[in-house]
Amino acid sequence: MTSPESDNVYKRNGYESRKDYLKNLADEYGLPYRTVVDVAETLGPEEDFDALVTTLSDLE
Repeated sequence: MTSPESDNVYKRNGYESRKDYLKNLADEYGLPYRTVVDVAETLGPEEDFDALVTTLSDLE
């Protein structure tokens, strides 16, 4: 779960929330949303703009 303060990083990058960001990644990489969420939860929110993107790219 994200706090309102942590949502700011998503808003600064053009997304409404972490959920919105993860949905966008699922669309961008052609992956099921649930897969993106599972990977994101495993890596943690601090990796949303780094390791998560790399991992999803590898799964593509």
